[in-house]
Amino acid sequence: MPTGTLTVRPSSGAMHPPSSLSTWAPTEHSDSAMPDGAQAAVSSALEAPRETAGSPLLEAALPPRLQRIAVLGTGHSGPVIARAAVAAGYEVSIAASGDPENIALIAQVLVPGAEPRWAADAVKNSDIVVLALPLHKFATLDPTLVADKIVIDAMNYWPPTDGVQEMFEDHQRGSSEIVADRLSRSTIVKTLNHIGYHDLEDQRRPVGSPERRALGVAGDDTGAVDAVAELIERIGYDAVRLDSLRAGRLLQPGGPVFGASLCRAEFEMAVRGEPRGALPHKLAETHSKQGALR
Repeated sequence: MPTGTLTVRPSSGAMHPPSSLSTWAPTEHSDSAMPDGAQAAVSSALEAPRETAGSPLLEAALPPRLQRIAVLGTGHSGPVIARAAVAAGYEVSIAASGDPENIALIAQVLVPGAEPRWAADAVKNSDIVVLALPLHKFATLDPTLVADKIVIDAMNYWPPTDGVQEMFEDHQRGSSEIVADRLSRSTIVKTLNHIGYHDLEDQRRPVGSPERRALGVAGDDTGAVDAVAELIERIGYDAVRLDSLRAGRLLQPGGPVFGASLCRAEFEMAVRGEPRGALPHKLAETHSKQGALR
């Protein structure tokens, strides 16, 4: 767990990839190119959404500042994240490791409105990239693919499922800190890893709802954290900004908010370690529940 003072900064799931998944790297083809380069108050909601037909959530009235999202991963979590972003008004592309034709049906059925693309093209034309891969596939990701991009790390380290990954056996650092070391030319923000893919869709609520759940957003770059927090707010959750990527360890399996359905005030108390009794709606940290959160 992180040591020292944690500041909650004021505002300014398992993937089952297709059998063809081998390595995540830019693929040479027409039109592809390598992309370039808890004690303070928490922010209020960024924008009030409006109700739209055909969406269980409420789509924001104004377009997001950073509009283009690339989701890498087509298992459980990736399509749900992509659907939520589409409903919030983002331009969304989704990619696996190979030919987008292989995921065209998945995109059509599970993520209507998202465009299946080659990973290199999806990333090149994005403002924010979401890594929704099983962690044991992370070593196959070419760091140059996401260089100079804001990257959301939505992954978790599950040794019982992923096997022991030596890269992530450094217990002095959080898994996202290790991701950041390998993706040194990217700006890493940790979020979306501590809510199950099934809950991510079902628990979205409009701003002001008493049932609105909070999600943590941790990173070292203030601008990147704000951009990702806007995404979290727009898809239907209150974003609680943590002051560093190191603090993102609080969002990992075994942390005080992992798998917990908490409102903003409860979330802030939990990450600050303030006593307030048992966390409501805390998911049991059993192997079966861990699998549900992948």
